[in-house]
Amino acid sequence: MIYNARLHASDLVATIVDKGVPAEWNIETLALSPDFLDKTVWFSDNVSKDFSASVAWESIRYHLPNVQWASSIGLQNSSTAWDDILASLITSARSKSFDAVISRIGVAAVAYYVWQERNNRLFHNQTRPPDILAGVILETIRLRLLSLTCKKTAFVEARLVDWGILDDTVFDNGG
Repeated sequence: MIYNARLHASDLVATIVDKGVPAEWNIETLALSPDFLDKTVWFSDNVSKDFSASVAWESIRYHLPNVQWASSIGLQNSSTAWDDILASLITSARSKSFDAVISRIGVAAVAYYVWQERNNRLFHNQTRPPDILAGVILETIRLRLLSLTCKKTAFVEARLVDWGILDDTVFDNGG
């Protein structure tokens, strides 16, 4: 088609306008204005955005639903971005507060099970729904909390109740 119109692959749109649009292209008018610069855009969901590979990828990739887990493991004030979570953990790395302990256990469980899920999807073609995966993670955290020995305070008791732990065996009896 380009050859038949006596155009070259290196020709610009302005060249086509100057030579005239070939009749077989079925384009009625093609008008360019030297006042406007050309720009490549990406349309997705009737929204125009400046084109980039990341914009294109985000519009065509499959998006899984978000699972809200950060608040469950004591990261209420953090976003769910890994950089923010790690920064939060670094600042409380030496803390022995109960929330800091839950956060460290939680992030370890999330990292472990998300990596396990990744491997199962890649190598075994097995997947679990996000709500099932979240349930496994939360149950693992709960079981790990059951194995801790804590000082009995109203705050710790309240947090354990939040996790469904009503067992007094987790408290240090001072011995």
